[in-house]
Amino acid sequence: KKIAEITQKLHNASLMIDDIEDNSKLRRGSPVAHVVYGVPQTLNTANYVYFLALDEIFQLGNPKAVEVFLKEMINLHRGQGLDIYWRDNGICPSEEEY
Repeated sequence: KKIAEITQKLHNASLMIDDIEDNSKLRRGSPVAHVVYGVPQTLNTANYVYFLALDEIFQLGNPKAVEVFLKEMINLHRGQGLDIYWRDNGICPSEEEY
């Protein structure tokens, strides 16, 4: 149950950042966080949630859980970076690249 709660927090925080990167105005029919609270506050809050989640994972006392967390956060940001690059350069990635 704890892992599911942490995963949900991470998912929500990543959506806040994704909405900024994609210049979204709505999510699920409601104004996105950065439209309501501004970009700086939204970025800070999303990053804060990332570190709270890392602390919660660390508190589990399971080094493998920390390793998985770090690996997946790196994958998330690497993938988002590629999405931004492809979008901004008009590149349609292959299925394999994606």
